[in-house]
Amino acid sequence: MLKYIIIAAVIVILLIVLSFISSKKKIERIMLSVNEAITNIDVLLKKKLELLKTLEGLVKAKIDINDLNIDLEKLEKEELDAFQLNDRLKDIHNDLFKAIDMNKKVNKNKKIIDCLNELNDNEEDLFGVLKFYNDSVVEYNRIISSFGSRLPALLLRFRKLEFFSNEKREIFEILKNK
Repeated sequence: MLKYIIIAAVIVILLIVLSFISSKKKIERIMLSVNEAITNIDVLLKKKLELLKTLEGLVKAKIDINDLNIDLEKLEKEELDAFQLNDRLKDIHNDLFKAIDMNKKVNKNKKIIDCLNELNDNEEDLFGVLKFYNDSVVEYNRIISSFGSRLPALLLRFRKLEFFSNEKREIFEILKNK
């Protein structure tokens, strides 16, 4: 009888260990996707900053935009995380577009149009990478919140990650409550 209890205990312990290893591997796999997305976001945000600096210079050469309160040199020196930098660059991007839209002389400049097209391509790439990041974070947060992965996530100190948009937070809350 004792022999069967020991065998059962060993099997249970083995199943727990295998479950732990499996959960850890799932979490690490999705973290690779998240880290890849973060790297790509950083690259695209730096490119966006450079394009905005170029665009700012081209627009300033044609019209006076000093009243827009755009200081990309100062922004470049600040130590911002990707979330903060994305928000700030979005605001600057919008301000520059308003200034360009309001001035007919600037709208017809070929260099400005080329820069705007390149900035638009960068925005599309950034949108795709942000979506990939948010989708990966939804999956990651779902995994670390699931029953089988909760203990390994706690022991290995995996924490929920933030999103780049509120829309994904709402989706995660809906998924979590199912």
